[in-house]
Amino acid sequence: MMRHLCVAACLMVAAFPMAAQEAPKPGAARVLKDIEFVWVPAGRHTPGTPGGGAAVAETLGGREEWFSDESPRPEVSVKGFWMSRTEIRRRDWVRVMNTEPWVGAGAEGGMDLPATGITWSEAGLFAQTLGQGEEGVYRLPTEDEWEYACRAGGAGLFPFETDPEQLSNHAWFRGNAPGGRIQPVGGRRPNAWGLMDMLGNAWEWCADAYLPQTEGALADVRVIKGGAANQTGLMTRPAVRVGRPADMRGARVGFRIIFEPAP
Repeated sequence: MMRHLCVAACLMVAAFPMAAQEAPKPGAARVLKDIEFVWVPAGRHTPGTPGGGAAVAETLGGREEWFSDESPRPEVSVKGFWMSRTEIRRRDWVRVMNTEPWVGAGAEGGMDLPATGITWSEAGLFAQTLGQGEEGVYRLPTEDEWEYACRAGGAGLFPFETDPEQLSNHAWFRGNAPGGRIQPVGGRRPNAWGLMDMLGNAWEWCADAYLPQTEGALADVRVIKGGAANQTGLMTRPAVRVGRPADMRGARVGFRIIFEPAP
């Protein structure tokens, strides 16, 4: 009798497999390796500015050709991932890498400032080192992942609809950062998914090569996103994309990372 019950139970499990583990709710938080991460849900995203450069110029001023690099690109599908709530801090960098690359990079302040003065490859090495012994992958976000996370479900010029007056509440930029200096992370309001400092404070390295590149450009140019404490509001938008040499050490260029759990 017991044997028949066991067989029946096995057949039921085979016929009705257990449901896949539910994804966390958007903005759910967890701490990994002493860094706070929030969940960015899966979804679809059209990179670039709706309406292209003409929409930016009409709404915020400037000339349309300044924003030609922001034309909408094909829609992409983005998988869910964990993203560090803020830019990686100096204290995070020192704990993992035991160096202080920002010394002499023009930035002064405490250990809660963004870690800047770091090259693109060094940012990737930080993620790789952090992930040693972990089941899963730490890495830089792609440009599409970064912009999708920054918008947090929005599609306008800014994540908070189209009101540029709200920028001061969400970002350190030229309009509110004293002397255009970077500030301790987490000092402005989060976006709808709980991410902070996605706009302003420090530019952030993305994994992607910057394309298209102009004739004669350096061979290895990477995308930075988000604007910085010394930038105008015009440059502090999700769709703004800038290319910089991968070996550049910028006083206002930092990064954040994402974590992909093992399947």
